[in-house]
Amino acid sequence: MLDLPIGYIAVTVLAVAWTVAYAGRIAQLRRAPPALALLSGVCGLLIAPAYLTHIAGSTLYGGRAVNSIAWLWPLTTLLVLAQAAYATGRRLVTPLVGGPLVVYDLVVALVSVTRYLVERGVEPPAFLLSLSAAQASVLGTVLGNAALVSPLAVLVPLLVPAYPARWRLTRATRALISVAAAFVAGVTVLELPRATAAIASYAPYRAERLSERPNGDLAVGLAMLTHLAGPPPAAAVRYDGPLVDSVDLDAVHVRLRPGGLALTALDSLSGVLDPTQRDSTLLVVSLDFDPGDAARRRADPAGFDARRLALVERAARALRPDVLLPAGAPYGAAADAVGRLAPEEWERFLTAAAARAHAVNRRIRVAVAAGDYGVADSTLWAWAASREAPLDVVGFTVRPSFTGGSGVDARLRAAERWVRAAEAARDAPPRAKEEWVFDVQGFPVVHGAASQEGVVWHTIVWASGRSEIGGVLVGEPGDYTEMTGLRGANGAVRPAMEAVRRALRGLREGAAP
Repeated sequence: MLDLPIGYIAVTVLAVAWTVAYAGRIAQLRRAPPALALLSGVCGLLIAPAYLTHIAGSTLYGGRAVNSIAWLWPLTTLLVLAQAAYATGRRLVTPLVGGPLVVYDLVVALVSVTRYLVERGVEPPAFLLSLSAAQASVLGTVLGNAALVSPLAVLVPLLVPAYPARWRLTRATRALISVAAAFVAGVTVLELPRATAAIASYAPYRAERLSERPNGDLAVGLAMLTHLAGPPPAAAVRYDGPLVDSVDLDAVHVRLRPGGLALTALDSLSGVLDPTQRDSTLLVVSLDFDPGDAARRRADPAGFDARRLALVERAARALRPDVLLPAGAPYGAAADAVGRLAPEEWERFLTAAAARAHAVNRRIRVAVAAGDYGVADSTLWAWAASREAPLDVVGFTVRPSFTGGSGVDARLRAAERWVRAAEAARDAPPRAKEEWVFDVQGFPVVHGAASQEGVVWHTIVWASGRSEIGGVLVGEPGDYTEMTGLRGANGAVRPAMEAVRRALRGLREGAAP
């Protein structure tokens, strides 16, 4: 799971505690209507286990047993909404407190039901997806991109306190929570027009057509066994292997943390990858970072880099990859873990990493990927694409933004500018280095499964029309730590896999015999 701000986690815990506390008090009131007492009591009993079930059920690691009761969270949000509507409608609480809580709970319940339907393979109406996207945008102001991918990024429904407040502090607290609920619900509604445009932005992608590549020189592959910090987990082997085997891929992409390069872990990993490598499928390996690496590097920069270079050499010897990314996307996920280093620092590290990998096997192609497409990222990419840099491949990462497909198009336009600039800066030849799209992802739970399918298809179509692009790798394989997988938390394969199959079929049919 992604790390979230402590303040947000604290607010979530307090919201759960609010519902539990007030449910107990209302259920014990003798003058409370039986229906209200029953509703409140059930909500108080369910809210905490339902929230925990939601978190565990949003990942493939949760297993089928937990996933089979994932309905508990949307059901609980609907029950809390029913309690709020009943108490406010019966005037058991002042409308100034109850009204905003009812609207807030309605938004929370609709989003929870929407995302549950998406995870079950049902594409909800566009309005509900827009509401989901709007809530993510609101949370994004606090959580950043985690609001689009983390199962923890949800709002907790609030029970209506349907009995008179005895103390001034209690009245003030209720008023404050009511104002906060009104603010969140109001901002979400105001965000709806932009969210609606974001959901609609994916629709044009479906009508696009592949360009023929007569030479058959565009590889299409999938990520598998990602974020490994040790031997491949049983769940990842069980799900990722069949996913890769279900289609005749050109490449597979494995992402390893330092723990995944321990000798025992490499032993297990080699056994899993052996059938793939025997089939002459290209193996792409990225070396990720661990949380806390920023502090470790600050404490001993030279020692940290030396250990990373040793990992590069170990990966090159043990896995014999065709393409090796020593730092993945330095201004993407790497920046989140190790901090934002100056381009010059990355240049020194990548130069040394390329020397280590090439010393093991000159045929290993060392690569780097763009991450955030900012100024530093552009500077590093231009260096990597130059003839002087010892890297063999340069590439990109592609994903939407809170505004939907416009984020995809912005990244692809930047990629085109960078490629043209690199070609203009080189004397000859124009294609001195191969270019790849190393990671394509969508936000299927927040924006709908059709949006993920559209992003994958659109990116492969874009790559097929540009001869300088040598490959496209689609990820993530499943909802393990983020809700971006080709396989949902319930084990079902999402429609984006059909986009991969169509692309492979179309490219091979268009290749010269």
